[in-house]
Amino acid sequence: GVSTRSGPGSILDGGGKHWVLQCVTGETSETILQNLVIQNGVAVAGAGVACYASSPVLIDCTFRNNIAKISGGGLYASYANPTLEGCRFEDNTAAAEGGGMFAGDGNPELADVVFVRNRSLEGAGMYNAFDAMPVLVDCVFQENTADLGGGGMSNAFRASPRLTDCLFVENSAGRSGGAIYNSDDCNPVMLDCEFDSNAASAGGAMYVLFDGQPEMVGCEFRNNAATVVGG
Repeated sequence: GVSTRSGPGSILDGGGKHWVLQCVTGETSETILQNLVIQNGVAVAGAGVACYASSPVLIDCTFRNNIAKISGGGLYASYANPTLEGCRFEDNTAAAEGGGMFAGDGNPELADVVFVRNRSLEGAGMYNAFDAMPVLVDCVFQENTADLGGGGMSNAFRASPRLTDCLFVENSAGRSGGAIYNSDDCNPVMLDCEFDSNAASAGGAMYVLFDGQPEMVGCEFRNNAATVVGG
C-alpha cells in the first residue's frame, strides 16, 4: 500500500484466526513498517507483530483488536529492540501479560505512542520483564485495564524502563498499581510524567514490591484512588 500521513497505506487483518506479522530472522532498522493497521490477529504471543532478536522500525502503525493467548496482544518483543514512532495500541488483549505490548530482554524505543483500552491479567498497556530497559518519550496510557496489576504498565524481574513526558490517565487494576506496577527489583526512571485519575485496590497510581527503587523527577500525581491503601 501507499504510505501517507493522512491514513493507512494497508490494512493487515488476521481474520481472528492467526498472527499478522513476524520479524524473527534478524531484521534491522532497515526494515520499516509504516502507515499500517494491524488488526484481528490471534496467537499465543505477538498476535499483531512478533519480534524475536530483531530491530524493525514501526512508524504510524495502529495495532487493533489483536488477541494473545499468553503475552503481547499487539506486539511481542523478546531479545528485540524495535523502534516505534507515532504508533497506537487500541483494544488489544492478552490472557496473561501485555495486552498492548510485551518487552522482555530488550531495549525498545517508543516515541509518541498511545496505549488505549488494552486489557490483560498484568501490564494491560505494556509489560516489561527480564532486564528489559525500554525508553519511552511522550507516550500516553489511557483507560487500560489489568485484572491484577499494572493497568497502564507492569515492570517485573529487573525491568527498568525510562519514561519522559509520559501520561497515565484513567488506567485501572483489580489489585495493585492502577497506572504502574513494579515487582522484583525493578528501577524505572520517570521524568516529568503525569498520573491522573488512575485506580486500584492498592497503589492507585503506582505500587512497588520486592526491592524496587523507582526514581521520579518533576512528576505530578492527582486524583488517583485506592480502595485499601496508597492513592
